[in-house]
Amino acid sequence: MDKAIIYTIIVVAAAVAASLGTLLYLYPPHPSASPPPINSSQTTPSNATSTTVTPQNASSPIALLQSLKGAFTLNLDQLDSLISYMPQGVTINRTTNTIRFTGKTIYIVMLAGPPSNILSFQSFNLTNPTIEVPLDSTVIIAIIDAGYLNHSFGITSSAPPYPASVSPNQYPPAFPGSEMPPTLLVNGLSPASANVFSGYLIQFNATETGTYWYLCFVPGHASSGMYGKFIVYG
Repeated sequence: MDKAIIYTIIVVAAAVAASLGTLLYLYPPHPSASPPPINSSQTTPSNATSTTVTPQNASSPIALLQSLKGAFTLNLDQLDSLISYMPQGVTINRTTNTIRFTGKTIYIVMLAGPPSNILSFQSFNLTNPTIEVPLDSTVIIAIIDAGYLNHSFGITSSAPPYPASVSPNQYPPAFPGSEMPPTLLVNGLSPASANVFSGYLIQFNATETGTYWYLCFVPGHASSGMYGKFIVYG
């Protein structure tokens, strides 16, 4: 065979292999090909213990939120109940993509990787919204993996852009408790499967005003735009 042809075949094969490697890095395969549909109609100290919420709590979103602790799982009815939660004292500005909370105890439901945009966060039907909370408030965030990929969540003081590999050591929590545990940060929550959604509850005190950032620490996700602004105002 002609040497030029052999060389061309080798170059093409190498390019295909590199492309596949990139895709597998950013979008690891998972047996769940189609997460169940989600009705996105929305406007306890955190620890590593696992809590499975029972269906009877789904009728009250706030009761369901208050029952969560650390790692948890939900069914579809419970998830729909949570994302319908509309607290008092919240202003949603869709023009500026901003959610502003008042009060001293704040509950936020944050979907990670919804099927409509698998490399994003979603809250109150806003994608990667800017979240504003008052100084000295207690912030409780229920992060739920709602899509095809593993995702995690943490709040840091470091602004984007982010590298492909975001290390918890390089991007420490902005406040004690404002990130998932390090191993879960890197590996992420399990993707949605059948009628089961995995999540994690974090709780922290917003003790200093400033601009911070929430992001997904799973490799390749923050660098692809999976982050948003978190502001503590005085």
